[in-house]
Amino acid sequence: MSHTCNYQHIIFRTYKSQKTIPEESKKVLFAYIEKLCEKQGVQVLCINSHFDHIHILIELPPTLCVAEVVKLIKQTTSKAFQRHNYFPFFDGWATGYAAFSVSMSKRETVINYIKNQGEHHRIKTFREEYEAFLKANGIELDNYVFIDK
Repeated sequence: MSHTCNYQHIIFRTYKSQKTIPEESKKVLFAYIEKLCEKQGVQVLCINSHFDHIHILIELPPTLCVAEVVKLIKQTTSKAFQRHNYFPFFDGWATGYAAFSVSMSKRETVINYIKNQGEHHRIKTFREEYEAFLKANGIELDNYVFIDK
């Protein structure tokens, strides 16, 4: 028998970092993502967004890789919500994402961080937050991460 514990903190932004996730509509987006993940056997532990990006903490089953899950979420939500009544200005997601493995001992810390997005973004922009995550995880920032194709 195999046993895994694979928590992933996933972050991606809207196309051109447009502020197209309205506060009053984000619960619709979250419910959609949670249902989509549930169908794939992916447990969503926490999800939250700010106007131009989203954070998701998942437990990834051993049968899937993070790239497959992110692709599924981004493609499906882009089709479902582009120019939708809840998201009238949403043009989809930017290319790319970040995913960071999370240990069991840090899971609650990450959940609290995700829940408190509004507070974080009173102080830092998404770009500053994203660059800090990359730096903290030893990832060199390339010049193309904020260029949309």
